[in-house]
Amino acid sequence: MTARRYAVAVQKGGAGKTTTATQLAWGLAARGKRTLVVDLDAQANATVTLLGAKSDFPYTANDLLFAPGKAAVLQRAGENLFVVPATLRFSMAERQIASLPPYESPFLLANALERIDGEFDFVLCDLSPAHGGVFVDAVIACPTIIAPAEANHLAIQGVPDLQDEIARISASGVAGASRTLRFLATKCCDHQTAPREALKTIEELCGERLLRTRIPRSAAVEQAMGKGIPIFDRRFRDSPAQGAFTSLLDEFLELAEATRG
Repeated sequence: MTARRYAVAVQKGGAGKTTTATQLAWGLAARGKRTLVVDLDAQANATVTLLGAKSDFPYTANDLLFAPGKAAVLQRAGENLFVVPATLRFSMAERQIASLPPYESPFLLANALERIDGEFDFVLCDLSPAHGGVFVDAVIACPTIIAPAEANHLAIQGVPDLQDEIARISASGVAGASRTLRFLATKCCDHQTAPREALKTIEELCGERLLRTRIPRSAAVEQAMGKGIPIFDRRFRDSPAQGAFTSLLDEFLELAEATRG
């Protein structure tokens, strides 16, 4: 079995990358899908959300990329859910990648995942906002990129740049095949004019690349992430956000089937 790989990436902090990656991971695991989250951000938000405030991991994202001979020790975050954690040490990853020859550096993550993803159904890579070597590695390793697009006029200015960057990497031939880019509208708010107008702009910019699901701005999401628990927990059953993430999970699985192979 080869896992289906996804990178969750966009060049703006606060758009909902970690929320999207971790909540999808919890949802997939709850549906019986063996899921691996790879935290590729030195801020380690996905790690803290899924594993708590730890730092003494025997195996981290640094080892995954730069110590291929080291046996992988994955952290269990629940039934069917595992994590390759990040620590502050990962802040040196860009410099390490830049020091490697060009025939090696773009394939670090792809080669690393080949060694460990055979026992999983899904791999979700949570990236930082930076578009450097780690980003290029993730695009090459992951056939599909999920890009959260916050319903905010300032936040969506980078959407065309992300589309162009993915297209450039795909066209280079290094990735081996074109990449599928899907945008997810986040922090939507129908009763406020600015977010509503921003959503319309996102819809125009992204077209068919925009997923159907709209993730609302929600205190329940903030509470779930702050507590490190799934939005699918029964305590959030009255929140529209739970329904939205359930719809996202369904749509994500549809996309996975459509892009299989």
